[in-house]
Amino acid sequence: MKFFIGTLIMTSLASIAAAQTSSRNTADLGVTSNANLTKENPTSDTYVRLTTSNTLVRGDDNFGLRLGYVDYFSESSNDLFSLRLSDRRTSSNWSYTGALFTNIYTGGSPGTTDNAFTNVGLEAKGERSRPWSGAALEYGGGYRLRVFPDLDGRNDHAAFALATLDREMTSKLALGATSEFGVLLSSLSEYSRIYFDLGGTVDYQLPDSWTLTGDLLLSQSYFLNRTVTTSTAVGRSRGSGLTGSRTSA
Repeated sequence: MKFFIGTLIMTSLASIAAAQTSSRNTADLGVTSNANLTKENPTSDTYVRLTTSNTLVRGDDNFGLRLGYVDYFSESSNDLFSLRLSDRRTSSNWSYTGALFTNIYTGGSPGTTDNAFTNVGLEAKGERSRPWSGAALEYGGGYRLRVFPDLDGRNDHAAFALATLDREMTSKLALGATSEFGVLLSSLSEYSRIYFDLGGTVDYQLPDSWTLTGDLLLSQSYFLNRTVTTSTAVGRSRGSGLTGSRTSA
């Protein structure tokens, strides 16, 4: 028995040693035109975001652990801690990802949008990648479950299609676009909706490992059990610095 346990431990350690690990840590200082993601009377604010992303690659599996914290200077009800555990497996031009996640508002849920409440959930999606007109295109679909413990056991089930497009214009300038279309059915029917999100990103590499980023996010929702349709536009700019990365095999 002792021999079996010792062999099992040595095998596990050898497997970990054979894997490749990497870590990336960033600190962002940003400005947003709409901190509360509201359609009317948007409030601008400045925020700091700290993120650490860690991966372990073994065979076809890419295991990930991401931790993040966002601190707003004025709208402190939006201060957010996030955690995401994932496994991404690639086969040919397709990748399949399963993830568990949680978002915790440290000052109490602000409730300014339908998702601005502490939540926990899981996600499964498949994406195909291919070159397109000199850019990298990914598209696919998936399922997302989100549970809101503070809202009478509210459960949201979403089926969605998504696409991302990234292109390096120069060695310092990169452009990106994202889109997601989905149908969300909630256990609290007033939250059920059809939605479409569209975003664009510009990244410019500055000296000393700094990156200047600008985002534009547009969101449109049609609620299945309400008589309103909402649209939200958010502009953000941020500088990312204090960036460290480590890779080992």
